[in-house]
Amino acid sequence: MAGLPITFWTDKLWLDELDNLLVHLGIQDDYAILGHSWGGMLGARHAALQPMGLKQLVIADSPADMHDWVDVQNELKTRLPQDVQDILTKHDNARTWDDTEYQDAVQVFYREFFCRLEAYPDVLIKSLKWLEQDPTVCEPILNFSDKEFTLTTGSNGPSEFTVIGPLKDWTIVSDLHKITASTLLLNGYFDEAQDRVMAPFFKFIPKVKWISFAKSGHMPHLEETERYLEVVGTFLM
Repeated sequence: MAGLPITFWTDKLWLDELDNLLVHLGIQDDYAILGHSWGGMLGARHAALQPMGLKQLVIADSPADMHDWVDVQNELKTRLPQDVQDILTKHDNARTWDDTEYQDAVQVFYREFFCRLEAYPDVLIKSLKWLEQDPTVCEPILNFSDKEFTLTTGSNGPSEFTVIGPLKDWTIVSDLHKITASTLLLNGYFDEAQDRVMAPFFKFIPKVKWISFAKSGHMPHLEETERYLEVVGTFLM
């Protein structure tokens, strides 16, 4: 897989792989999907194709349009201390995203809007370590201890504030009305996926419900796990 161009990682690739997985599991005629962040974007794209077996869809912490996402990340940045903002802006302009000063500043952003827990759970740390071991898809830049990390994705871009990969112009807004499955939207009050980026899902999906988590950033399944499981479980019953 090494050496593949970044343009290899398209929606169609992931949609085909999702179809393969459903068939492999033997559930293609009756299933539900929960997608978080990019997973929710993919889940929405899949649902817009109106697959017969999809009964329920959960879109968690996901944007409907990447331009809205970038706008919101840059608005959230203005809520940080001015010195942190200045560091982020300096390195984004200079494209020096691997600089330690930049990575440290990104930690401040993540602590506010990505995961607000004092210590990241082991499951999150382990996931990030696996990304470091096999960066084929995500192409991450990782620099983390038990409590800190910096992550940027090849499909997305070098930072939360600059998207230059294949997802740069990604949008599903014009196809949302095609989603016929019952849909649950989830996000956190402090989420990178602020209400603005999720609003098109609520506006255009015909059968939709939206619940927000008051204490969470981008990881309500980790930050408010008990309530999260209750909400999702009730929806799927």
